[in-house]
Amino acid sequence: LWGCGARAWDDCRTDSRYALVEPSGGGAAGLGAVALFGPELAGSRPPEPLALALADPEDACEALAAEVPAETALLVRRGNCSFTDKAVHAQRAGAAALVVLNQHESVFFMGCAVNGTSYVSPHITVPSVMVDASMASVLVALATSGGSAAGVRMHAPQEPNLDPATFVLLLLATGTVAGGALWARRDMREERRLLRERRRTGADADEEDDAAGLIESLDITWQLALGYFVLASVMLLVLFFLISRWLYIVMVVAFSLASLQGLQNSLPALLDASPGVPLRWKQQSLNLPVFGPVPITHALCFPASLAIVLTWALHRDASWAWILQDTMGISLLMMLLRILRLPNLTVGLVLLPVMLLYDVFWVFITPLIFKGKSVMVEVATGGDHGYTMPMLLQVPRLSDPFAGLLPRYSLLGFGDIVLPGLLVVFAMRFDFLARKPILHGYFLPELVSYAAGLLCTFGALALSLGGDQGQPALLYLTPCTCGTFVALGFARGELSELLNGTPAGAEEELDAGGGGKGSLGEGGAGGGGGGSGGGAGPSGSRESQRLLAGEEEEDEESALLPTLAREGPRLRVG
Repeated sequence: LWGCGARAWDDCRTDSRYALVEPSGGGAAGLGAVALFGPELAGSRPPEPLALALADPEDACEALAAEVPAETALLVRRGNCSFTDKAVHAQRAGAAALVVLNQHESVFFMGCAVNGTSYVSPHITVPSVMVDASMASVLVALATSGGSAAGVRMHAPQEPNLDPATFVLLLLATGTVAGGALWARRDMREERRLLRERRRTGADADEEDDAAGLIESLDITWQLALGYFVLASVMLLVLFFLISRWLYIVMVVAFSLASLQGLQNSLPALLDASPGVPLRWKQQSLNLPVFGPVPITHALCFPASLAIVLTWALHRDASWAWILQDTMGISLLMMLLRILRLPNLTVGLVLLPVMLLYDVFWVFITPLIFKGKSVMVEVATGGDHGYTMPMLLQVPRLSDPFAGLLPRYSLLGFGDIVLPGLLVVFAMRFDFLARKPILHGYFLPELVSYAAGLLCTFGALALSLGGDQGQPALLYLTPCTCGTFVALGFARGELSELLNGTPAGAEEELDAGGGGKGSLGEGGAGGGGGGSGGGAGPSGSRESQRLLAGEEEEDEESALLPTLAREGPRLRVG
């Protein structure tokens, strides 16, 4: 036996692999977990079948009573001693392979024996595989029958470095970010319409400000960015150390309630944007007890939203539940991208680098602290406890050789969508205020840079850069999105405007309108009380002339942009 020196670590591997276990006679293949000691199994081409023999004693914790025939896999019950002891006794008896029979419907990777704090790994030359209780009963029945056809094939198929499911994730994430940006633009257009209506009806400045705040939002400050770093770190540690069934249920309930809110925002918005929905449904409300007036579209969508959430909550472990989880997650993310707002590029250049450090620390650095375990990966994938947190998008692997035996997914965390997505939404808002066409604005380059950052992440996963514990996506998304914004703004001479968050044209309009709220006061489109446009009579005359000339909408939009830039959609509670 070796201690925890170089030879012990050579014999005790860290790369875990699954195996296909195929009993002879046409039985269904099962899943096996290859031990972290001993040689690895053959690759994708199945070897010749091995005969089966039962161990005596059945746990193989002592020297076997008899030699094992050549080319035979020894079936050993789990328990009573270390897995390496079982392997050593099987090897000394002449077995070609060791099959450990688990009494539960699960398998795990058998590690080296632990002596105090040292890993003890004897030099083992036979491959060892664990099978679950169902496959164990099949193999024991074959071994007991003693027929010539009683045998088993075991091999570990080579898995692709990059699964096609990652490209599905790319489309889902990019589409979510684009949808959130378009939703934010729709809100700004709606605010502009409301402001225009208030101005036409002679609304005072306070009423115009109310119109600018009808769409709820929350500005992110650099203090909030730093606070989120601390809060997210504490949450990760709590989930890593204190995860239990009850805490998992709390997370499921919280995700369900948040997603219900997201669905109730997203689905009615889709109906409102659909040309096939009657206009009266979009404009009318139902007076419901307790809730009061509720738009018809919201009332129609609530049963569907509730059904999606309840179905997922009750069947979240089903093989098809990922579709509902992704639907709920996308609706929640789009709502967050709509509500959360970067007031300027400066805050974005603080938020994303800070969260990049968060991502790198909890993925790459924590394995050096927590005995090889990445806190981020353990929490995201469920680790040893199996409680997978629902705060991520997941797509089943499409080229998985273990499909049907082992539910495995390509994953992308919500933070890797919403954090860089805030920059993309800011680009859309800036383009709207600056009245930039899509081909000459910042939104399209930012969206492309976000997709490019995801492609870099998936490429790093395929190359296993930094190991096999996953990749911090923000390590690639942050330089792509922030770098594109800074480089493009500098090349166009608009970097200072991006850092301030207001296009130069909007500031000029604000200054020309007399400043403050007076630019949208009683004086009509040309200016108001305190503006340079004069009184109601001349303004009304000029407005009539613009109506006849077909110039009203363009001038009104120019006058409304300063208010949208200054006020923006503000948070309204209740």
